[in-house]
Formats: sequence, C-alpha cells, structure tokens
Amino acid sequence: MSLLRAVRPWTQWIAGRGFDIDKGEPDLSESDVREKIGILIGDPVIGLDIVRTSIWYVNQAYVTQYSRGRVFCGGDAVHRHPPSSGLGNNTCVQDAHNLGWKLAYSVKGWARPKLLESYSQERAPVGKQVVQRANQSRLDYAPLNACFRVQGAENAVAAGIVRFRDPGPEGVAARKAAQAALDLKQTESSTPKASR
Repeated sequence: MSLLRAVRPWTQWIAGRGFDIDKGEPDLSESDVREKIGILIGDPVIGLDIVRTSIWYVNQAYVTQYSRGRVFCGGDAVHRHPPSSGLGNNTCVQDAHNLGWKLAYSVKGWARPKLLESYSQERAPVGKQVVQRANQSRLDYAPLNACFRVQGAENAVAAGIVRFRDPGPEGVAARKAAQAALDLKQTESSTPKASR
C-alpha cells in the first residue's frame, strides 16, 4: 500500500508505503525509493529529489486520563493513530479548545477549579474513539488495495490496472470488487465522526 500526500502543492510530497513488519525494515536505498515512487505515479523515469527517508510505524495508543493535579496533556501526547480519516489535527485542536476555555475561566475566577476535572472526563473517551476509528479506516482500505494488485505479477499494481481494463470475467470481477470496496469507504465516511 502506498500513498502520496502534498506538503507543498505541487512541488513537495510525502511518498509513503506500507511494509510487512515481520519481514524486517524496508529497503530505503535511493534506488529502491525511486523505483517505488515511479511505480506509484506511473512514471519510472521522472526526475525527483529525495529530501529524506524514514520509517514510521502505525500507532494505536490512547490514555484514559488527560490530567492529574496541575498537569494537563492533549494532542499527540494522549492519542496516537494513523492519519486515516484525517482526525488527528481536529482532535488536537478540540483538546486545546476544551482545556483552554476551562483554564481561562478557572484562572479568572469565573468558575471553580473543579471545572478542570471535566477535561479528562470529556476528552479521554473522544481520544479513544478517534484512535479506534482511524485504525479501522486503515483496515477498511485493505479491500480497495487488493483490487489494484495481482499477486505473483512482476509489477502487481500495473497488472492490477491492466486487469481493470479486461472486458472478460476477470475484469468484471475486479471492477465489482472495487465498487464494493468504494461502497465500504463511502459508508464509513458518511458515519458521524467522534471528533465532530
């Protein structure tokens, strides 16, 4: 599984790809990275500058308590998950908003300090739900990814795309599988998000 995410449209991108953790860390040599990006975009000879390579692991972590005494935490410190469904930034901003107004009211004497206890009670369940939703969204992409691959082919993605064009039963089955996978993602995206 691979993806491109614009950092500076349309000149700087993050090219990410999944790897099987049981087979060890992926090859991050310049030649392999260039080859994988070429396959991803369909142009094996495009000129590009590789700024940096790194390994990132999918997270599924959340805490059950966001505060203790005078210590308050939020954002990535209390919920870590993949970027699936785009929930991270919104959730971090919502943590800050929830805590910010409560701190202001407590410090200015407009509310009792006990108001601050509600921060963890309100935000911890949201953080847990967001982490679970983001990871489920990542898993929900598996059927769609499978549609674009032909196992055993030298270039599994290119073979998958050729299969889509096949007017015969194999092509029909591939297109139906892709529609079912898209329907699954559409159903997921129309479900209310925890961070709303």
